[in-house]
Parts: sequence; C-alpha cells; structure tokens
Amino acid sequence: MRIIERLIEKEAAAHQNLGDVAWLMGLHEAEKEEDKIAEGLKVSLIFFDPGARNKFHTHTFEQVLWVTSGRGILATKEEEHVLTPGMIAYIPPGELHWHGAAGDSAFAHISFATAGQTTF
Repeated sequence: MRIIERLIEKEAAAHQNLGDVAWLMGLHEAEKEEDKIAEGLKVSLIFFDPGARNKFHTHTFEQVLWVTSGRGILATKEEEHVLTPGMIAYIPPGELHWHGAAGDSAFAHISFATAGQTTF
C-alpha cells in the first residue's frame, strides 16, 4: 500500500495540446519512483478556464472522466454532451472527441486512463 501526499502539478498547455487550460495535476508523469501510483494507470485532475478545451483527439486506451466542478462539454463530431459535477463519462478507444469548459464556466474533471497513445 502507498499513500501519495502530493500531486505533480504542471502547466497543461505546454504538455497536452490543450488550449487555455489552467493546470494539469496528475500522478501519471511522476518523476520520483515513490510518486508513481500504478503501472498502466494514468490519473489526472485537469482544470479548464472558461471556454478552454482540448483539441479533437483519439486514444488507443479507455478513458473515464469524473466531473468535479463547473460545467463542461464532451463532444464528438456528431454530438455534444453537457457535463456537470458528479457525472461520469466513458470514452472508448478510438473515439474522436474533445472535452473542455463551457463558455461561461470553469470546469474540472479527474481523468482515469489505461496505458496507450493519444493522437491529436
């Protein structure tokens, strides 16, 4: 058993092809061995400024988003879904999508993902 007392905090725009995102906090890019949570599991808390979103992208892995605050959007080329606190969204491998904040609200979610590649 391990207890992680701190998160790795980074400016997301420099690392994830994200727009005007405030912060990406996660355990999946830990630099110290004692900060790693598990092999093959990525866990990130992502904060979006109002109107900020990431670009259309796909994953070779499954992704689950658990909304923690604000109002956000999860979209494919065909549809958009409004996300609010407490909602959980499942994104299957290969689905082209984007997610981010609504224009009038900041937004945050926790992302759970297995190992694999992301293509923007």
